[in-house]
Amino acid sequence: MARNEGFISRVALVLTVIIVVAACDYAHDFDQEVSIRITQVGVPIARSEVRYYDSQECNGTFATGVSNTDGMVTIHRIAQRGRFFALLEKPSLCLKQAGHWVEIWSNTQDPPDRLEVTCEMDGLGNWGCTYIHAAHGV
Repeated sequence: MARNEGFISRVALVLTVIIVVAACDYAHDFDQEVSIRITQVGVPIARSEVRYYDSQECNGTFATGVSNTDGMVTIHRIAQRGRFFALLEKPSLCLKQAGHWVEIWSNTQDPPDRLEVTCEMDGLGNWGCTYIHAAHGV
């Protein structure tokens, strides 16, 4: 009986070590590219500062970019992905308007390598954004 208890104890110890090591290395950093097209009633919005935050409501760390004459902004940032499971984030896309940051898009997602979003402001100043494309593992 003592012989089995020793074996079981060693197996339990090995399994515990494996679980602890896996938990310590559950995520990894990767380069993410976020492309955004911003327009107002179909007309590109140029020279507008855009921030891509790692959390909702324009909070947390962010990467920034400025729209070109076509209303396009490309932002590069370091994101995290789970090694063994999905690691969800709730990022927000924010635009500077009248001196303060306004959230124009937010989504819960497993961060893709490439993300494309298009955002349109209507004639009343309301934003609508469409998730165009997400590419994982490229």
